Amino acid sequence: WISGVITTHGSWGVLFISILEEVIAPIPSTLTTMGAGFLLLVSYETLLSVFLPALIFVAVPIGFGMAIGGIFIYGLAYLGEEIIIDRWGKWFGISRESVDRLKDYFQSGYRDEMILLLLRGTPIFPNSLISGVCGLIHYPIRSFFVVSFIGGVLRALPIALLGWWLKEAYIEYAGVFSGLE
Repeated sequence: WISGVITTHGSWGVLFISILEEVIAPIPSTLTTMGAGFLLLVSYETLLSVFLPALIFVAVPIGFGMAIGGIFIYGLAYLGEEIIIDRWGKWFGISRESVDRLKDYFQSGYRDEMILLLLRGTPIFPNSLISGVCGLIHYPIRSFFVVSFIGGVLRALPIALLGWWLKEAYIEYAGVFSGLE
C-alpha cells in the first residue's frame, strides 16, 4: 500500500503517509522513508547527484508530515492533560509532579530546542511519544512545529539515501529499523 501511494502520488504521497504514520504508530516510518528513497530516486546514479532530490522530494515532505502529524498528537495531549494524568497516569507511570517537573525543566530555550531536535532527528526514537510529552508539558507550539520539521528532515535524509543505495533490499532493512523503533 505504501509503495503504491508513493509511486502514484510522489512527494505528496510521502507527505500524506508521513502524517498518517505520525498519528497511527504501527505504520513503520523507516519503511516509508526508505521506500520513498528507492521509488522516487531510482534514476540518480551518484550520491552527489541524489542528495538534493532526496532532500526536496523525500526529506522535506517527511519533515512536514512529522510536524503536521505531531501537532495532532500534541493537541490531544495538550487538551487532554487532565484526563491523561489523573485517569490514566497511574497506568503509564505519569504523575502530576513529574509533568510539573518537566514543565519547569523545558521552557523553550535554545538548550531545550536542541534536545527536542536531537530526539526528533533520531531514527529509533518514537515520535508520537515526543509529541505527546510536548503537549502534556504545554511546550510552545511554534517551537514544537519548527523543531519537529527540522528534526524530521534530518531524520529522513540519511534514511532516504539509504533506501536509494539499498535498492530493492530496502524492505528487509526497513524491517530491522522498524523493530528498533
